[in-house]
Amino acid sequence: MNSMFELKFEGIRRRFVERAMDQCAALEGFVSAFDAGESDPVTRREVRRIAHSLSGAGGTFRFAGISSSAGDLEDCVRRPREPSALAEACRALIAEIKRAAA
Repeated sequence: MNSMFELKFEGIRRRFVERAMDQCAALEGFVSAFDAGESDPVTRREVRRIAHSLSGAGGTFRFAGISSSAGDLEDCVRRPREPSALAEACRALIAEIKRAAA
């Protein structure tokens, strides 16, 4: 019984990582915008939405690094920050996602 649960949980974890990898492409696009000095409210809302989602789910699926980096990014977006700080926080989250996918 316990191994059946573990198998199902591992499948769900893999799907989470796949979804997170899909979101890396969006985050990489946002990094480019932030590096160019752009930081419009629509972009910030979308980044915050992604970060919030990954923060909660990362913890649920035992990806503490993703959860922590996503939480840091969400906090960064909430506060007035320079686009360069947002880009750096996005890069940290992207690195954690790629680490989990490796």
